[in-house]
Amino acid sequence: MASFSEVYEEIRSKFPTKVGKYADTGKLLRDVLGASEDVNMLPEVERLSLTREDCEKLRLHGVKAFQKNKLDTSLACYGAYLEACHCMQKGRERAEAIYQGFSGRSTVLFRAEEFRLCADDIDAALEHSKDDTKEFLLLDRKAKCLIKLDERKVEAEKTFRAAVKAAEASAVSTRHD
Repeated sequence: MASFSEVYEEIRSKFPTKVGKYADTGKLLRDVLGASEDVNMLPEVERLSLTREDCEKLRLHGVKAFQKNKLDTSLACYGAYLEACHCMQKGRERAEAIYQGFSGRSTVLFRAEEFRLCADDIDAALEHSKDDTKEFLLLDRKAKCLIKLDERKVEAEKTFRAAVKAAEASAVSTRHD
């Protein structure tokens, strides 16, 4: 599995001209968070000491862009969101935020038909998952990606089976809660 930075850089390289007004991540941060004018590059997110609320604004901006089918803007928002979440203090809240970021971005990548990147983000989301009841949705999406990547049909079948098991487990656990 590719690392976060490798996946992020691949996404940025595939969508360099498609990110429209957010080709400059600093502009994204200024628009969404009201960050100062001197923010020019994503690595500077770390020095901003963003709060969970700031991170959430980025995620919600990505969700809204996705709903309007502005996949480029949505990817930029989720990328900035994930970068900001990785700067949060380690703990349950950080893990949940990172899970939400990778899960959300995988949805955008699926719609953009970037199936390998989508599967990588799903793997990253599952590494940070604390809620087994939602895993079947991600596993189902990953299996669909693997089917689209013709060379991985056996892995797709195994992933679909895992999704079914996770869905069954989720149904049982929600009945007993």
